[in-house]
Amino acid sequence: MSPLVMILVVCCVVPVAGLATFQGLLAIWAATSHAPWFLRALAAYGGVMLFVPIRAYEPAAIFAIGSLLIVTAMVVPRGWSSRPGSAAGASLAAEAYGKLRYGLRDLFLAVLLVGLLLFGWQTIDQGYSLADWLAFLTAGALLAAIVVLSYRTAAGPRRWLSAAALLIVVPSAPFAAWATGPHTQAEAVWHATGVLWNGAYNIPDIVHLMIVQAVVATLVVVSIIGGRTSSANAMQKLWAKLARCGVAMLAAAWSLLLAWIYWQMLWLTPFPAPVVGSTNHYPRLVAIAAALEGNRNQGIAPATNVAQPTAEAAALLQSPNYVVLDNRLLTKTGLDEHQDTASRMRVLSRRFAADATTAAAAGQFDQAAEWGIANVLLGTMLNRGGDSSDAFVGSSCQGVGLIGMAEVRQSLSPDARQSVLAALGRSIAEAEDPETILARTCAYSERAYGWFDRYQHVQWTLLRIAWPDKQIMQMMRQRKTVLTQLLMTDLAIRQFHDDRGQLPAKLSVLVPDYLPTVPLDPYGSGSLQYRIENGAFVLYSVGEDGRDDGGRFTNRSNYHRTGFDYDLDTHTRP
Repeated sequence: MSPLVMILVVCCVVPVAGLATFQGLLAIWAATSHAPWFLRALAAYGGVMLFVPIRAYEPAAIFAIGSLLIVTAMVVPRGWSSRPGSAAGASLAAEAYGKLRYGLRDLFLAVLLVGLLLFGWQTIDQGYSLADWLAFLTAGALLAAIVVLSYRTAAGPRRWLSAAALLIVVPSAPFAAWATGPHTQAEAVWHATGVLWNGAYNIPDIVHLMIVQAVVATLVVVSIIGGRTSSANAMQKLWAKLARCGVAMLAAAWSLLLAWIYWQMLWLTPFPAPVVGSTNHYPRLVAIAAALEGNRNQGIAPATNVAQPTAEAAALLQSPNYVVLDNRLLTKTGLDEHQDTASRMRVLSRRFAADATTAAAAGQFDQAAEWGIANVLLGTMLNRGGDSSDAFVGSSCQGVGLIGMAEVRQSLSPDARQSVLAALGRSIAEAEDPETILARTCAYSERAYGWFDRYQHVQWTLLRIAWPDKQIMQMMRQRKTVLTQLLMTDLAIRQFHDDRGQLPAKLSVLVPDYLPTVPLDPYGSGSLQYRIENGAFVLYSVGEDGRDDGGRFTNRSNYHRTGFDYDLDTHTRP
């Protein structure tokens, strides 16, 4: 296992296992302490309600159930073992009788506690189903069993029996969680430890959950033993004191980490400023895409005129459009539906690409370029005002359009070249900053999917790990940018040649009449590679390996291997 994976596992397991340990020890204290009953009940209640300000209602429900079961498991056996008739039973009965003599203050406190419990129940219950509550009950029971058995292993009678039971419960607990956790609201709690989630941990889910449960058991045992150990001589007292100081320092460090995470969880990512404009045809384009898609990819009705809505969409895309997001995306259902809407725009992209192919086959190269422009502008719209799902689809649409125009670039008229250059310039100028799109995605996902998404974002910030959407977006933007720069430069070179009867000696000659700036290589540290060779020109990027291989090209299948450069024919070369 790599060090990074170990760090991820520790940062995921320790906060969750530590919180479970804290809740378990708090419940044990509430069950065994001689403090006033109201303070004990209030402490246990407060430990659960700490999850409410960070909107972590599922952990709150699980820990509430677990705390109640722990208190019950700690109190009931004591009363059962000290039955009436024995001296111990008589003493316990007398003590209980004395404690049952409540005064008016206790009555008021009891009413207050009931009110707090009702408030807590209404706050935590988010309309969960029976399956959700079954999963919460299973998780709470597992927590209670592990905490109680760990406590009795450290301090109870017949410790060997409790230890044996603990060794049985910890390995079997994941199977109970696996049986009830997936497809319920409790799933997010397992997600928080990396379980049931195909992340970068490379640990089977069952083993991962065993680790979590074992960490909880170990922390409870160490805490109980550390709090109860007595020393016989001065040296042992010294070592015990040093050990407790070490544990206290670790606990303080963990508490600071947890406090930082909790503070970050309190605040959600703010919404970036929305894109505004006087003209926007996004709603109509969504309707056209839905009509072309038909019944969920089953195809449109035979009598539907495909050419007319496709042409209308291409015309509407000439405006500076942008994606419109609204409050419906603040729910999981709304966000899922929007992602479907974003994916549906691929239908338009496929129609544009099909019409471009038909036009090119008929020798109508300028018309093929117009359909390619429509795809580029469709992608430009999806990269403005939307979230990462829009941006992913948009970059894909732009890639299709760019590759299609690259195929016909040598046959374009001067006017078509100018149209393509203008469209590509627009795609660069209008594209929204990726950081803004990612911030908008975070803002909506944290509100729609709840505490777990925020917890993930906080973790990634803590570990300085790039959000997966950010990595994908950067990769797609980089590929789209290099295609755009190559195509713009290629067309500018051809236009320069037509106007002046010769090829430019270097790319800087194209500025400012044909290009606004010297085209940079997104994969390199300078401009694109350009040279004149046998009366023609060679133009390329150094490619993903960042190394200039002298113009050694391959096809799309082999491009990702090192030792090759990237040109406009990479995607079409056999």
